[in-house]
Amino acid sequence: MRNLILSVLAAILAASAHAGPILLSIGADPNGVPRTLDGIPKAGSTSEISSLGDGSFGFFGLTFRTDDGRLYTIQLDSSFNSSLASVAADGTGLTSVLPLSGAAYNGGLAWQSGNIFFAIGLTSSFHEELHRIDAGSSGDTTLNTDLGVDFTGGLTFGADGNLYAISNGVDGVTASVVIIDPVTGTILQTAVLPGGRYDGGLFFDSTDNFFYTIQTDSSGVSSLFRFEFAPSINPTLVRSDIGVSFDNAALTSASAATSVPEPGTWMLVGGALLVLLAKHARNHKRSEERQ
Repeated sequence: MRNLILSVLAAILAASAHAGPILLSIGADPNGVPRTLDGIPKAGSTSEISSLGDGSFGFFGLTFRTDDGRLYTIQLDSSFNSSLASVAADGTGLTSVLPLSGAAYNGGLAWQSGNIFFAIGLTSSFHEELHRIDAGSSGDTTLNTDLGVDFTGGLTFGADGNLYAISNGVDGVTASVVIIDPVTGTILQTAVLPGGRYDGGLFFDSTDNFFYTIQTDSSGVSSLFRFEFAPSINPTLVRSDIGVSFDNAALTSASAATSVPEPGTWMLVGGALLVLLAKHARNHKRSEERQ
């Protein structure tokens, strides 16, 4: 019986690992406003979790803060005024946290620890800037006033503690991954990201040590890719056609949504459990008949 229990536990663990974390992103509503919070499993179907706000604001960047269990995003109005906002992982309780100044923060958002966030914004003079945001008191501080061109692909922390961002280049389609020192804002390293334009967000998944990003084609169809950072990056397609218009520099994962396997996975586990139980009952019956 002990071996039976161990076999069942192994099956459950294997199924959970296969399901993997559910990624979260922001897509467009029917009017084209970026405000739908969506769950994107690495295998399976994309599902809308909720709509953020009433449509008068767009939302860019997305990050999960583990110490309060909430998602954070940048709320942008029609005049390009930005504010940091938070929402529960189920999309409820949208709250404005802190008004931001000096830039339209549309290039990505990353949480570091405590009240500290980092964001990329576009100024009125079309300079891409890196900002350090203290949501507790002191607002935002500019770390780098000229990152480069078209940093609209997302922002995340890597395993090394540095920031990683995606620039889509002068022509808008020659993407590169840029490593940035979060203390000084200095660019440390750059590597070309082949395949065109990536503007749906950037997220480092510590469960498999891959970076995930979203590419949207000319017809608005979005696809999920992953890659390992190297001098020569080779992105791999994870899922094609995850939805439409996921091009808002918003990609993350909430721990609350990572530990539950998909329904199909549980069916596989249940089937394995039934087979194991049937085998155990059959063996037990044979043992009794021999006695």
